[in-house]
Amino acid sequence: ALIEIISPILPAALVIGQTVAVQRLRKKGVHCVDVPRVMLAGKIQIFCFDKTGTLTKEGLDFYGLVQTEYGRDSNLENMLNLGNPSTVKELTDTLADNVKDFGALTELALGTCHSVTELDGKLIGNPVDVEMFTNTHRTIKLNESDSSKAIVSPPQDVKSNANFITDHAEVVKQFEFIHHRQSMSVVVRYPNSANSHLLHVFAKGSFEKILEKCNPGSIPANYHSIAEFYAKQGCYVLAIAHKVIDETQTAKKAVNTMLDTDENGDSGEWNRDEIECDLNLVCLILFKNLLKEDTGAAIDEIKKSNTRVVMITGDATLTGINIARKSGMINYGRRVILGDVSESEAQNRPNESPNDIQNTDTVAWTDVDTEQSVDIHELEQSGSEPYDLALTSRAFNRLHSAGKLDKSILMNTRVFGRMTPKDKVDCIKLHMKYGITAMCGDGGNDCGALRVAHVGLAMSNSEASIVSPFSTAKKSVFSCVELLSQGRGALATSFANYKFLMLYGQTMAMFKLFSMYFSSTISQSVWITIDGFITVGMSLSISLSKPVEKLANIRPTARLFGPTTMLSTVGQVVINWIFMVVCFIILYRQPWYRCHELDASTIDFKQWWLLGDNYEAMTMGIIIMFQFVNSGFIYNFGYKFRRFWFRNYVLVIIYLAFISLLTVIVLLPPNALGCIYRMNCGDKDVLQELGYKPPKPYIEPYNIPQGNNVYPTKFRWFMWIFCFVNMIVGILWEVLVVIGPIGAYFSKRHGKKNYYQ
Repeated sequence: ALIEIISPILPAALVIGQTVAVQRLRKKGVHCVDVPRVMLAGKIQIFCFDKTGTLTKEGLDFYGLVQTEYGRDSNLENMLNLGNPSTVKELTDTLADNVKDFGALTELALGTCHSVTELDGKLIGNPVDVEMFTNTHRTIKLNESDSSKAIVSPPQDVKSNANFITDHAEVVKQFEFIHHRQSMSVVVRYPNSANSHLLHVFAKGSFEKILEKCNPGSIPANYHSIAEFYAKQGCYVLAIAHKVIDETQTAKKAVNTMLDTDENGDSGEWNRDEIECDLNLVCLILFKNLLKEDTGAAIDEIKKSNTRVVMITGDATLTGINIARKSGMINYGRRVILGDVSESEAQNRPNESPNDIQNTDTVAWTDVDTEQSVDIHELEQSGSEPYDLALTSRAFNRLHSAGKLDKSILMNTRVFGRMTPKDKVDCIKLHMKYGITAMCGDGGNDCGALRVAHVGLAMSNSEASIVSPFSTAKKSVFSCVELLSQGRGALATSFANYKFLMLYGQTMAMFKLFSMYFSSTISQSVWITIDGFITVGMSLSISLSKPVEKLANIRPTARLFGPTTMLSTVGQVVINWIFMVVCFIILYRQPWYRCHELDASTIDFKQWWLLGDNYEAMTMGIIIMFQFVNSGFIYNFGYKFRRFWFRNYVLVIIYLAFISLLTVIVLLPPNALGCIYRMNCGDKDVLQELGYKPPKPYIEPYNIPQGNNVYPTKFRWFMWIFCFVNMIVGILWEVLVVIGPIGAYFSKRHGKKNYYQ
């Protein structure tokens, strides 16, 4: 009995929606390696994005340089001054965008401080480094005697600047870029030059990190204002610094040991931190990181779907704010407040561990546009105007470690900048406390965040795609929209199947009670039709419903016993019970009706299906088959997450086929189809006496005194109309009450509070 009340295909029906969604995603170029995550995708409340390569184009365009006097005027042939530059002038906003305008030291820095190599005549490496190196007009090749060292040729047009050295430069040591250091460095010498004893150390990285490595005396007074000016314009801003090591004035052993250090700089003499210290600022390097053409439209659709969008980037926070505004993450004209650790505090404690930070007073809040200080607590309490927050990694770690990064700050922060891979993981985990969180990124520095998020989408075929549940080679944010659409559609489909099969159980329970009361049952053909065709066919057709093309501003329910689910199923059960009871009351009052009287002594229970040879069993069978078919049709309604029912062609065909079959059984005089179901049929001789033409197929003798269960013509029409009214009332309940104003009221009252948009 339990199997009949709880359908055996219920487990399969609950997951078939996500399986269909995975197949559809694959056709759209989105691959899934963790199928159950599709359901989580249907409930995403917060969508976090990396910036470079995700929201913006993967490649960067070289925009120009802002050089210091040190980088512009140094003559490398005479560079024996190992101290600070003699004079430090303020930076100007004049851009040098051609190699002819580069100083000798600047040109050497750009030509050597990178990870670019050549393979089969093609430059390979970090796209930023390739773009930078290309603009120096240099060429590069590996040293034939030592493949670990690169030989960089001078610029092709060396006459453009008298300071350029015509000899080849040799990169004798390279320290790769490490995310948590936010920098890389190289050691360069001119082996054939008169100054071959000079080793040039160049360090390149974020302008904030390079500042920490430089001599204060080499930093122009307006360094921050110029760097931040270009960051606000959406530029990707890097800085390069330099120092010289004279082998004639430095212990030879220390120099040789330095050149043999590993990537982390560990050695018995010098380490990487010692190599990358006491530097002199050379220049700021600017790249334009353009927004993808379709990013704005995709972000707008995601926001309209009641999903919070957040940027978590390793780039400068100000650059992230610029991209957030251009993409529509931050609404036009909305106030943006930047949280950062005060510069004096950061310089006094450059190597502090986040675990040692407990003081949050040094987190300064500044209006990005007016540059005025803001009291964040006063602004929050006043509620006078909408605003978004942006946090640097230093401020993020300061607040997080002190336990001050509560919901009021986190859920108002739109941009997180200069985030290391570990910071991204921590940020995702914090968001996961307040809702289903997704992460979309394209690089290796996003792997941790992609793996830890509820839903991760890697826009890459590299290592990021291995750890992420979802991946796509398409570099479009609309892949995120497609993931949301398919996830919501799959979740709505699974719950539609769940409600259909729950109603199956309740309808079957009602039938069992009636059949026990009347000591009758339905025929074999009715059982086979219900369990083998109606249940499976309607479940399959429900699963084939396609998701909507435009996201709704609400998410589908995920509560098995939530108010919407219960309102739908309980309502249908009550309606079906009422119609079943009313139908039997009307049946009892018919003058031709003869009550079924069970005589156990005359029954061969091996032929149990003959217990259905009566009006009660036929009436139950007709009503429950109409109810079963209609239940599958009803739960395909809804246009918020799945397309309109009439666009599910399989459903329409199956539904009409079953309705046509039942119409033939109910309305037509005794016929072969009705006799197969032992409905509106009887013994052949009895049918002849009643004036009906007996069907040709063999009819097993009826197990009732009157020998038939044929309805009179008027009552057949009444039963057909009565069943259709039952179906219409069920449809109206679903359309007007469940997904109508009453259902909306319950969802609003019992749903969670909306997240900040």
